Amino acid sequence: MITMKSYYPEETEHTYFETGEDGMFLLPEKLKPGTYYFREIEAPYGYLLGEDVAFEIREGHNWAGPVTVEFYDEPLMGKLEIIKTDADTGDVLEGAEFEVIAEKDIITGDGTIQIKAGETAAVLKTDEKGKAESGLLCQGTYRVREIQAPEGYIRAEKEWIVELTKDAEDDEQKEFVRKMRITNQKEKIIVEKRRKNQNPSQ
Repeated sequence: MITMKSYYPEETEHTYFETGEDGMFLLPEKLKPGTYYFREIEAPYGYLLGEDVAFEIREGHNWAGPVTVEFYDEPLMGKLEIIKTDADTGDVLEGAEFEVIAEKDIITGDGTIQIKAGETAAVLKTDEKGKAESGLLCQGTYRVREIQAPEGYIRAEKEWIVELTKDAEDDEQKEFVRKMRITNQKEKIIVEKRRKNQNPSQ
């Protein structure tokens, strides 16, 4: 690890360096000739930590022409998984359809709006195992609503707000999955028995 000093507006010792709004930083001192590595210790929101990047300072390098090192981060992506079950028996249910909507603008760290608030991010349908899984989605806040119940069941009126964000246990993973379990009640059938020739109002 290298320590450097800057002298304006006051003398400050630096061990870590942070990019500005332009995504860049400039080392305050020259480096001696040799091979070095940049290691990212904290990624911008919505991105994965990048891999170490090596660079070389050669003998006779001119300070007037700084070495430019490019460092890339991959956006952090997650999946939403829904398990649909019978509210009474716990049996898995096939054929339920869900709409995943951006509750807020879904914005990546570079300021790009990937999905505008209110737009549909995905439509999912449960399979024979009662499971529906989205494709990769950017981190953000989503709303999930059921748009079609399985045959013979009542569609859920409730809507769910989901924070699709990375937890500590996901640190070493490029992708993560957030799981939801949603139940349905069966439709009720009411059988009314009447005597022959009886008026329905009686």
